[in-house]
Amino acid sequence: MTGNYEKFGYGVFLLKTKNSLFNANFAHEPRQLPDEYGTFYATDKSLKYCIRRYIHDIKGDKNVFFWRRNDDKLNALTLGGNYKSVFGKGPVKKDSLGAETNLLSCWDVRAFGATFAESECSVSITGPIQITYGVNKAQENQKYSNQILSPFLNSNKKEKDAARTLGNESKAQEAHLAFDYVINPKTLRQPKLTNEDVVWFKEALCKGVSYVNSSAKIGSESEFMLYVESDEHNTLPLMKDLLDIRVEHGMTMVGLKRVANMLSEYGIKNIEVYYEPSFVTLEGLPAGAKTFNIHTLSSIG
Repeated sequence: MTGNYEKFGYGVFLLKTKNSLFNANFAHEPRQLPDEYGTFYATDKSLKYCIRRYIHDIKGDKNVFFWRRNDDKLNALTLGGNYKSVFGKGPVKKDSLGAETNLLSCWDVRAFGATFAESECSVSITGPIQITYGVNKAQENQKYSNQILSPFLNSNKKEKDAARTLGNESKAQEAHLAFDYVINPKTLRQPKLTNEDVVWFKEALCKGVSYVNSSAKIGSESEFMLYVESDEHNTLPLMKDLLDIRVEHGMTMVGLKRVANMLSEYGIKNIEVYYEPSFVTLEGLPAGAKTFNIHTLSSIG
């Protein structure tokens, strides 16, 4: 699909994390809001990592600028070193426009923007795709910790006192994290966000979380995504607070009645719904919505 993306996109994404740690704080525990429930949440960066990882692995390294790259000695690169690795040479001094053009050749910069601050030049790009923090929509916010034992001795102790290293790992028992997102192509100058860029975003959003199977994130998977388009820049309400989520007998019930009413009020008719039918049930599906499997992207019904 070619051409510039000329519409405005809005949506909400839901992931399930069960006996998993989707986004840890610096104490290596699930992040929790300072409210009376200790509600689990995750930053937008944690979801963007999964999206970037999918794009990087499936679409190719040069499509992602903000990525962990190393030199020949496996040392992490600086921001300038990363720029040189991607584009073959460092930024030209005071040529911010040239640096911006190079950065915008990468999909993740066109999508999410960039802050590039180097001694040679500085660039700030506001991304057309913005994602909120994800907040648990289920009632429970239970976490637990396990002690784990390394098979190796602790090298920091004297040999006679040496013992195998102990550690801890924490997991969320179960959470259903909902993220809002907005696509406003007017924030970019040149090059513009393309229709293909948005197709990649939707694919990576649907598949990225399930794709990343690290030891911490295994048990986290995509379960629901809603995408709507408007010809005009409507200021739609964020939709995660309009979702009604229940968990019964291992099934996630996603209630969309309030979302459907809101979309009808704003005259939104271009509606796509992606979900995993093996463990997600929809209630109050918006009229005219097209439904797809969130993992295969094939049509349902």
